[in-house]
Amino acid sequence: MSRRTERVAAVIKEEVSRVLEEKVVDSRIGFVTITAVEVSSDLRCATIFVSTYLEEKVKDETIYGLRDGSNYIRRKIGKKLHLRYLPKLTFKIDNSIEKGTRVEDALKQINKQG
Repeated sequence: MSRRTERVAAVIKEEVSRVLEEKVVDSRIGFVTITAVEVSSDLRCATIFVSTYLEEKVKDETIYGLRDGSNYIRRKIGKKLHLRYLPKLTFKIDNSIEKGTRVEDALKQINKQG
């Protein structure tokens, strides 16, 4: 990733977090944390990874809410990006924190047994 795409990803992460915290009122969107943003090299697409500590059904509803609100979020962050083209936003669940917790729990259990 180039420095420019890294900077754009950082701004998108910050601005989407702000918009979700202050502006979005969709009841399907619960408490989410943006864990990462990947931006394509042409800056036209951004994949936003979100984490939430909710059950699977609620996670699915959260993603549907984020996808439905992506154009609104896109317009709101466009004011801060100053790009020729606003990137298309795609939201995905990031399960890496849960996987890490499971691995850590498994390692603790192994240490207790051995």
